[in-house]
Amino acid sequence: ESVKKTDKHDARTLAEFLEKDMLPESRLCSQESEDLRRILKSRSILVKTVVSLKNQVHGLLLGYGIESKRGQLQSKRERQRILKGLEDHRIFGNAAKAVIPLFSMIDQVASQVKQMEKVLESMVENDEDVELLKTIPGVGIITASTIRAYTDDINRFDEPKKYAAYIGLVPWVQNSNETIHHGHITKRGSVEMRTAYVQCVMGMVRNKKVTENYRIMTKY
Repeated sequence: ESVKKTDKHDARTLAEFLEKDMLPESRLCSQESEDLRRILKSRSILVKTVVSLKNQVHGLLLGYGIESKRGQLQSKRERQRILKGLEDHRIFGNAAKAVIPLFSMIDQVASQVKQMEKVLESMVENDEDVELLKTIPGVGIITASTIRAYTDDINRFDEPKKYAAYIGLVPWVQNSNETIHHGHITKRGSVEMRTAYVQCVMGMVRNKKVTENYRIMTKY
């Protein structure tokens, strides 16, 4: 309820709350979890960079009248094939020279992504939580490591509902007298972990042959 945002005023308010034991506790995660989060964040930045570069190539090719498919630039062999096609046909002018540096950057950044993944694998090599999460059909090392890193210690949550609220996957509730309204999910907490759980569910849905008899899938 503080509206005056001055250091002196805030310090006095904090001191008053502290005196009356009204300040909530803020828990710091372990160093291991913090390191995992940093590695995952760096990898995410690199992956987004690769996607951005590929989009630039798609746009450049479209400018020359070449329609490229979404996953066409995924493999290095396919990129080399596109480059050779541009070099062999004069009608594309200097398109090849414009594409070469972008392809080179894609190769470099993609190589860095693989290096980060190797670092991640070494960090969670003996992690029981990650290995347990990977037993879920459709869950790989990235999703499992993300859930592990942002959950930290599952024992700090008294019940599953509090954990769900921590992730931000619970609906917001508005009470007024006897009227109760439920809305969309709160989206509080880590975006990375919320995304990981959505991907986890999508992986289970895609593997229906294995997961169709799971209790959670029956309810789904």
